[in-house]
Amino acid sequence: MSNYSLRKNNTDPEKAPVLSEQEKVLSLAVMSVVMNGYDGSEIFGETQRYLEQYGLETLPDPQTTVVTFDIQGTYLLPPETVVPVNMILRRSYPCGSFVMGRTIHTLLFSRDGFAELHALLKEAKKELEESFGESCRIGVGSFSDAPVSLLNICFEAYTAARYDSGSGITFMEDIREKVNRLSGEEQLATDLDRLLVYGRRSELRDFLITHLDTSVGEIDVLQILSTAVTVFRLGLGEKETERLLRRYDLLNPLSSGRSAVALRHNILDFSLEGSDLISKRKQNDMKLLVERVIDIINHRYMDPELTLKRLSGYLNVTPNYLSAQIRKYKDVSFMDILTGKRMEAAAELLRMTDLKVAEIAERCGYNDPHYFSYCYKKHYRESPLDTRRQIVE
Repeated sequence: MSNYSLRKNNTDPEKAPVLSEQEKVLSLAVMSVVMNGYDGSEIFGETQRYLEQYGLETLPDPQTTVVTFDIQGTYLLPPETVVPVNMILRRSYPCGSFVMGRTIHTLLFSRDGFAELHALLKEAKKELEESFGESCRIGVGSFSDAPVSLLNICFEAYTAARYDSGSGITFMEDIREKVNRLSGEEQLATDLDRLLVYGRRSELRDFLITHLDTSVGEIDVLQILSTAVTVFRLGLGEKETERLLRRYDLLNPLSSGRSAVALRHNILDFSLEGSDLISKRKQNDMKLLVERVIDIINHRYMDPELTLKRLSGYLNVTPNYLSAQIRKYKDVSFMDILTGKRMEAAAELLRMTDLKVAEIAERCGYNDPHYFSYCYKKHYRESPLDTRRQIVE
């Protein structure tokens, strides 16, 4: 099997294994199913056919679960990492996978239970660890007969992957008593989860103040704390969550000597700080994505086929999303960055070599020397020949 390590191939899309278009569409469809819920009436055409091909078009009868593969490391996984996972698990179960950051999330179905799952996960774990040279922890969420809580099952799988069970494969059902699990059946928990991860700080604060009022019962207060802890374990990790719990004296929330008002105040501050940290981490992930774009441009600017669409496909994001993140962090467009790099390289070649303008254009990613000259003059307010004449003079 190919080595999927980004350390060798992260600047060269041509050398990296490429997902087939069929698997790419399936991956995006599974991500949508897990993250946004499933409604068959909203899935049409080609995507629906791919789901049907892998037995993922309906969710009525079979049991369902989500498995998270957490590759230790700080880089983003390439989308083709799903290939070995799918190949192994599909021997026994219909499944589809998608990459998110340094994790792979796999949606599985079975009509006869998951008796063979542990053995297959051991094989997948070994395959990934050999490919990346890094340890891999695996978490398995609840086994459900209903499709309504797939996102919560994904949260469970991610949380389980953060626990060290000795074997590196942890089932949520084995650690349920140790984890304050997010309950998809409680509207309070569902709303709070959304606000902690995606909501505005002011909106989250208003929600917490309302639901932590002293008129609210103690059970609801502890449900808020339980939900926040689960979300932070997922988004920040076990150690950081414990640090926050200690900071706000919430490891034993019902300890004596503390008033109900003080407890609610601590939970409010704990929730707000944890949400701020998740927001910063998300920003760092997006910043890392943009830095990868810059790195690829610096190494591949001479490729005339290097486009936003092609690059977004390689990075497993949509062109609109990638364009928005580049503008957010660099305040310029993808094309501005690519053109700037090409013009910089062209100016150096004009000054340091005797190459003809047409040859320089080709080396800088332009098939048309006239268009190259137009771009160069627009960028530097002088023609390529003007630049070369200045060197001669």
